[in-house]
This record gives sequence, C-alpha cells and structure tokens, in this order.
Amino acid sequence: MKALSDRDVTGVIPGHGPVPLDWPDGLVPMQNYLGSVARDVRAAIAKGTAMGEAVRTIGEEHREDWVLFDEFHPRNVTSAYKELEWE
Repeated sequence: MKALSDRDVTGVIPGHGPVPLDWPDGLVPMQNYLGSVARDVRAAIAKGTAMGEAVRTIGEEHREDWVLFDEFHPRNVTSAYKELEWE
C-alpha cells in the first residue's frame, strides 16, 4: 500500500464503494482496516487464540464500514492468521 500511495495520480476508481475516490486519501480506510486486522491477529496468536475464534471475533468494529464485510472479512482474517502465525 505504501507503493500505491506514492503513485502520482489524482483519483482512483475502486471495485466497490463510492466512485471516484481522491488519491491517496481513498486508501486510508483500507489501510486502517488491514492494519487493525494484522494487529488484532498478531495479538490473538500471541494469546493462543484458535483461528476459528479469531475469525469470529476480530474486526467486528469494521462491520458497518464495508458493504461486503460478511463475504470477505472472514477470509481476510483467515489469510492474515495463516501468514502471521509464522512470524
């Protein structure tokens, strides 16, 4: 996301959500979401929380922020858990 935010463009057309978004300000909600998922998954792993429990509990505060939360959030947490458990 750092490389994307450094791009010299004025706007972006997302796959989902309002069109168009100012750039790089349009990246901030995604950075916040993914950053909190990574932080919370790391904390869950450190506490020994099982992946299934992490998927059910992490990130619920973002539910109202994303139209397709129910469709994609569980997969995002699962992917983050699988990746971060090896740190």
